[in-house]
Amino acid sequence: FDTYTETFLYITDNDNPPADFAVGGVTTVATENAAKSVKQYWNSYNDSLWLKIPIDKTETNPELNNGSVQLLAKVSGGTYTTLGDAVTIVWSAMKGDSVRISVDEATFEAHAAYDINNKVVISARIIDQYSNSTDGTQSVDTLTIDTTSTIIQVVGTAVATGGTAVSTYWNGTNTAMDVTVPLYNDATLVGGTIQVQAKVTPGNTFANVGAAHTIVGANVNDNTIISIDSSYYRALADFGDGLSIYHTALVTDAAGNEKLFNTSNTTVLIDTTRPTFASATSALANGYYMIGDTITFSATFDDSVARSDVGTAWTAYLNSGNSITGLIVTGNMLTLDFTDYIVEAGDASPDFAIDSLVISEGLIRDLAGNSMKVFTITSGSNISDSKDIYIDGNAPATFALDSVTTVVDSVYPGYWNSINSGITVPVGLASDTTLTYGGSIQMVGIVGTDSTNIG
Repeated sequence: FDTYTETFLYITDNDNPPADFAVGGVTTVATENAAKSVKQYWNSYNDSLWLKIPIDKTETNPELNNGSVQLLAKVSGGTYTTLGDAVTIVWSAMKGDSVRISVDEATFEAHAAYDINNKVVISARIIDQYSNSTDGTQSVDTLTIDTTSTIIQVVGTAVATGGTAVSTYWNGTNTAMDVTVPLYNDATLVGGTIQVQAKVTPGNTFANVGAAHTIVGANVNDNTIISIDSSYYRALADFGDGLSIYHTALVTDAAGNEKLFNTSNTTVLIDTTRPTFASATSALANGYYMIGDTITFSATFDDSVARSDVGTAWTAYLNSGNSITGLIVTGNMLTLDFTDYIVEAGDASPDFAIDSLVISEGLIRDLAGNSMKVFTITSGSNISDSKDIYIDGNAPATFALDSVTTVVDSVYPGYWNSINSGITVPVGLASDTTLTYGGSIQMVGIVGTDSTNIG
């Protein structure tokens, strides 16, 4: 018989695949500005993405050592293909943990699943040293590819609201600004935002005003009116009277792609100061004016003003002790003329001026809508500061002639004879300065019921 050789074959059981595992979220990265990354979107600012893959959470499978982790990607509903390079597993260092795998922009955009508006899902495949493999679950996050911003538009009108609203003005009563932003017919805008921006003067930088407005379906292909509180405008650099407010809008789609719209053609002029009287004067010559004289004068505003309604009535109080009333009958005006003051008995002023003006009905507003509140003439700018007009509506005080004395020889008290050449009559005058400015004394002779000027 031939001799037989005994041979032993040892079989190692290595056909058990790695344990099942779940793939979590996908994080997109915008290196230049992290805030521009939007969860579940790949936008124009993203330059990489990463996710974590769990490795042997139970720490019981050393056969994973020198195996690998390979990311997979597909269009939602499609078939997975590899994404990027496989990562070698160092079991002793990675067991019980998760390995973070990054994919750069070029690699991701070169994948077959990448295309505008595609929804991409990512998974991973873990392969042990014996080539046994297990595919993980689909990633928690689906990435929608959208790298295109919306079509640029021109911001519409900006209108101050609240209080007395006047087109193209921001006045002291306004509480908000309504800014109209038109949106293109772009469904990717839904879920995005409109951030209105404003600045004062062309040279300043636009700043956000108000909170960002979340875009809903009804806003798309339509005008969106956004109301912004006045506090945001008062906080703008260089905010002040005489300067204009400019508006634009930063429109961001749901993916995070931004488009700065063109500046509105509407500017809003700031004027928050109430109008006042700048001065008052008269065209009359300096001098004394008596009962029956007409005194004309005018008051000039520091800004063009208008009445609030046809029945706006005024009363002017004068330092002569009199007052006059009237109606404002014109629309816009810079000067209020007074032509109806006639000096009456008892009126008196050593230096004529206006004490105050009272609006008894209606309001006086400037062109911006600010209502006049102070109705006195600015100190140093009244009629009395430029003119010397004396109002004298008082007749001289009553007096009595105590004696009449004939002049020359043969003076017989109570008689006028052929020798007398004149008479002397002492006239007592009150302390009245108006008597010395063009005043006169006229002697009058009375015979019976007849009176005749003497001299």
